[in-house]
Amino acid sequence: MKEELRRSFAKKQNATFDQRAAAFVIDSLLLGLVSQILPEQLYIHFLISFSYFFGLQLHFGYTLGKYLLGLRLLVNENKNTFIALLLRETVGRFLSSLLFLAGYLKALFGERLTWHDQIAGTRVVSLTPVKVNTPLIIAKSAVSLIILGGIFYGIGYYKTNYTPYVLERVAPHLLDKGIVLQGVSGSPKAGFLIDRVSIDNEDSRIDIESVKINGSANLAVEANQKYKFNVDRILTGRTVITNKVPADATPKEINVGPTVYEFSSLEIRNALITNKYLAYESLSLSSDHDKIVLTNFDYNQNSGDLSTVFNVKFGAGSKHIKNLKQDINLTGNIALSNQDAIKMSVTGFNDSVSFLYDNERSNLKIIDFNPDDYFDSSIPFKKISLYVPISMDAVKGRFKLRNRTFKIPNQNLFLSLGV
Repeated sequence: MKEELRRSFAKKQNATFDQRAAAFVIDSLLLGLVSQILPEQLYIHFLISFSYFFGLQLHFGYTLGKYLLGLRLLVNENKNTFIALLLRETVGRFLSSLLFLAGYLKALFGERLTWHDQIAGTRVVSLTPVKVNTPLIIAKSAVSLIILGGIFYGIGYYKTNYTPYVLERVAPHLLDKGIVLQGVSGSPKAGFLIDRVSIDNEDSRIDIESVKINGSANLAVEANQKYKFNVDRILTGRTVITNKVPADATPKEINVGPTVYEFSSLEIRNALITNKYLAYESLSLSSDHDKIVLTNFDYNQNSGDLSTVFNVKFGAGSKHIKNLKQDINLTGNIALSNQDAIKMSVTGFNDSVSFLYDNERSNLKIIDFNPDDYFDSSIPFKKISLYVPISMDAVKGRFKLRNRTFKIPNQNLFLSLGV
């Protein structure tokens, strides 16, 4: 701020509160528009805001808002301009913001100075004559602040409802869980489109192409990085699930080797997704011959509980089961808990085969089942009923019957238990 400016404006009257409020509205609107193109990091927004107020007023004595309203910032003669403005825009503004903006409201009375003016030894003057009418000033100030609030509400509403902002904001949190979103576009109102979603963990990898999120999609992200996502329908293109279990698994383990499952589409309906909870009404994976449907899915990460009902169909010509002669339909449900408790029931092959597992015991029933109707080179079963305690190691990849351990070396081996 040049010395001649200080001398030129020294006799000007201090600006009224409504003038300063209107200038602040203009400055805030400008910074709000700039913030739309900035990253989400809070410190970046702070630095931009500080640089705007500090830099412009240090060199010119005004911001854009003050310039348009005919206001100038003056520093008292016995004050160092740089230090005074630094103190004003940091400590001073912080203190003025306390007690419901009491430091700002002080400009309504007396010499019309805010707390940060008094702390730094500054004042804002008006280049035009000032008429002090306190009720009118309060009314004008209220209108200015209402306009400012409306503008920022409009910007926020547009950004969260008509741009991919909300999904882009949650993407970094998903990345921590091994979920990568690529090519995000659309909005909650129009629906999202994601070019590719990859989900990677130690056991498997899922690659999903052309993800469309249709219907109402509401996403809320809280300051503590919690998020909540409600969606009516998710529809995708090609979905590939890759099992990462190594082909050279240790002996006595069930070994299926690296296996790839490919589906032409995936559909999810009525889903609720948070950082600790996942639930949906139905999930459907489909290909030319196969279809997997999970309904009433519920997973709580805090408790480790998971439950769902499933319906699986492998059709003749399936890529996932070789040499299948006719359709296989499996139905059942499964429930897991954090205490390693497992409950599962499966019925299939036209009700010829049923399996019940309740954590420590299993019950397998086979009645009038001829595998040769479904598979090549197999032996028909007349009737088998097993009620056998099974070691919990079965969950980890071992299958034990009456103290004997069976190893399944690859996914193509068919094990017949009787005739």
